Amino acid sequence: MTSVLSSITADKNWLMKVSIGSTVSYIALAIFLLNPMFAPVSVVMGGITAGYLLRVMRQTINVVGTKDETDGPLPEWNQILDLMISGVSWLSFSLFFSFGGVILAFSLFTHGLQSRHSLVIDPHFTTWGTSTFLAIYSYYVLTSFFTALLMANFAEEEKMMAGFAWLKVIKRIAKAPVLMLTTWLASATMVFLAATVPSLTVIGVIFAPFLTFLAQVIQARMLGFAWRAAR
Repeated sequence: MTSVLSSITADKNWLMKVSIGSTVSYIALAIFLLNPMFAPVSVVMGGITAGYLLRVMRQTINVVGTKDETDGPLPEWNQILDLMISGVSWLSFSLFFSFGGVILAFSLFTHGLQSRHSLVIDPHFTTWGTSTFLAIYSYYVLTSFFTALLMANFAEEEKMMAGFAWLKVIKRIAKAPVLMLTTWLASATMVFLAATVPSLTVIGVIFAPFLTFLAQVIQARMLGFAWRAAR
């Protein structure tokens, strides 16, 4: 993680590039909160930042691996239409997995209502509640891990069908399970902390978007390195 951060800060324009991404993300969220009717605009702007993260991954995956190349500058913020198309395409795949979680939760709660296990007075309430929570939690953890690596494959191949290459991703994970798991766990934890810890203070809220996007850029490079190393 330290070497990845060093490679990013070695870019003399890294501060500006990260600031652009965090600003776009902040505006996208602000527009949605201001009026949910503008959700399509927020999705497009979110697609632009997602497209940039895909570009960071692609750059990392495609280098040969020498020190000079891995220490290269971050990608430029250009070809915005290309960023938007690739980013929105990827968000559609992410949404698919999110819907899967919603369907799972709906099914479990519906079963609980029908069987009356969801009633506090029911003797099976504790068992039902615990199993339901663990099922939903496990689903989102596993899909978060899987989609992070599916995103790396999507970035590498640059085509829609890459989002359906689930077997390829599973095989790549099987080649280096420890590397993949530890990289994802470390990077995902970093993104979570960057998004939540600063928000605990009034001043920190100001820096939260910047720190969150910086963490996402670091995560993109870390996953790109892991994906390339497991070839």
